[in-house]
Amino acid sequence: MTLLLLLAAIAMFVALVLMALSGEPESSKTESKPQLHRAYAPSSDFEASVLAARIFSPQDHQFVAELRDPELLRLYRRERSRVAIDWIRKTSGEISAIMQTHRLQSRQSANLDPAAEGRLFFEFVRLRVLCATLQLTVRALGPHTVIALAARTGELCQRLARSLPQANSAGIEGSAS
Repeated sequence: MTLLLLLAAIAMFVALVLMALSGEPESSKTESKPQLHRAYAPSSDFEASVLAARIFSPQDHQFVAELRDPELLRLYRRERSRVAIDWIRKTSGEISAIMQTHRLQSRQSANLDPAAEGRLFFEFVRLRVLCATLQLTVRALGPHTVIALAARTGELCQRLARSLPQANSAGIEGSAS
């Protein structure tokens, strides 16, 4: 009985993660494939952790809460959550674009290191799970509760992009939005 409950809980978690990752941000419904934005690109002067700190800032939430206007607070939470979820989805899309580029280019490589490829795959899975966790937490508790996790996710995304030079040379950097 305990095993059955455990399996059901795991299945529900996987379903929630897949649901969180399956949605597209409103701004990218017309785009056919994700691109790295300069704000997240390794060559960018504007670090992803700085951007995450602005989007997920608890100080902004505190300031609006101190105004004691319930309508303004509701509006702030709704809009900031939308921005945060859009950032998470774009970051997740960029991670996928980096891995897709690496996968396509590694097919032509004659000297692949299976151990390095395995580590890279697990880093990819770790980042996608972090994005799903971020998205679920933002939906449940609000963006101001996950600033450290969001900054870490942005840093790991940049580190992944820097570790794969062919991703940068293949034009993944895209345009800023």
